[in-house]
Amino acid sequence: MPQQGRLTEWNDERGFGFITPLDGSRKVFVHVSQFPGDRRRPEVLDLLGFSVQPDERGRLRASDVQFLVPTRARHSENHEIADPARARNALLVSGPFLLLLAALALLSVLPPEVFVAYLTLSVISFAVYALDKAASQRGASRTPESTLHLLALAGGWPGALYAQQALRHKTIKQPFRRIFWGTVAGNCVLLGVRELSTGRMTAASESHGAAGSQKIVSQPPFEQAPRFVPLLRRPARSGRTTSATWHRHRALPSPRSRTSHNAL
Repeated sequence: MPQQGRLTEWNDERGFGFITPLDGSRKVFVHVSQFPGDRRRPEVLDLLGFSVQPDERGRLRASDVQFLVPTRARHSENHEIADPARARNALLVSGPFLLLLAALALLSVLPPEVFVAYLTLSVISFAVYALDKAASQRGASRTPESTLHLLALAGGWPGALYAQQALRHKTIKQPFRRIFWGTVAGNCVLLGVRELSTGRMTAASESHGAAGSQKIVSQPPFEQAPRFVPLLRRPARSGRTTSATWHRHRALPSPRSRTSHNAL
């Protein structure tokens, strides 16, 4: 018997969800294969017509699903696309953050590669959101939400935040929003930890180099130069008289001559 219900749960990555019948009965499992193949992808709050049949395990599941009216979420998103206020508010958050990174890079507080990485990932995130939005409108294959979260965690969250509000995409699903802001907080923490550890390592290396140079300067001069021990000449063996000793003995008068000299 045909029934009507609303799609209250939907996992677009895995392609299944649950329909809540309008008569208040239990939720019914539905697979993406039961939707029309030439139509758009299902979305939460879609009003559907369907039949209920048991599967091979005896569980009830929806079949021959048909779209009855567009979702309220789709109407809401299409209605708010032309409103620039949300995009301007998002730009007031992501724009100053990127400008702060650029200023810190110019002041040599941050490496320039950090600003370049954030800017590049933000542009990539905006492009991925735009492609996913177009795929959602065409009913084509979507970008996994895990990919969007990984881009935000890696540093592309400024572009992702602006894309969400400018394109009105991924702004209603509350689990996605909570995880997204968690990735923003996680990225800021990772950036702070990275810069803190890098600053400590730089300070430690500079202090070590200063201490080493001070030690070299304060070292006494005789310790700086290598010591050269002069080679001593071997003394003459006993019984041999050197020429200098012979001349010295020859120059001295004999004891007998000294006595005769005193007598005179």
